[in-house]
Amino acid sequence: MSGRRELPGPDLSGTEMNDVLRSRIDFRTPPADPVPTPAHTPTAPAHTQVEASKGGVRSGKGTRPDPDGMRRASFYITREAAEALERAADRIVQVLGDGTPRHVALSALLLAGAGQVDVVAQELARQRAAELTARLAALPPIPE
Repeated sequence: MSGRRELPGPDLSGTEMNDVLRSRIDFRTPPADPVPTPAHTPTAPAHTQVEASKGGVRSGKGTRPDPDGMRRASFYITREAAEALERAADRIVQVLGDGTPRHVALSALLLAGAGQVDVVAQELARQRAAELTARLAALPPIPE
């Protein structure tokens, strides 16, 4: 036995459940924006942390809290990009050894990519210009 005592359930006698639910939601006004809280500054960058923080755990938007200095994220990216990122992370873990946490490899890869903003922006602009040039060339001539 775990030693935990069972807590009694709430006393709902005389309570109309619909009234309780209605009192929690005000359909007339939108919810106010939450007050921003100051960001936590970890002592070491999160992408270099090998072990999760032993103490402070903050609650995130998900069902599990994020350790200090960490954030779970979901990105909508092409399958090609996702597979390339997976292969690169696998290669880093292979080179550095199984003691390297996957989040360290993924964080380092994302930071390296973020450091290439100008190169990436130029390439995307070049691709967009080529696409627009091809679309322009495909337009029928304007009759005079």
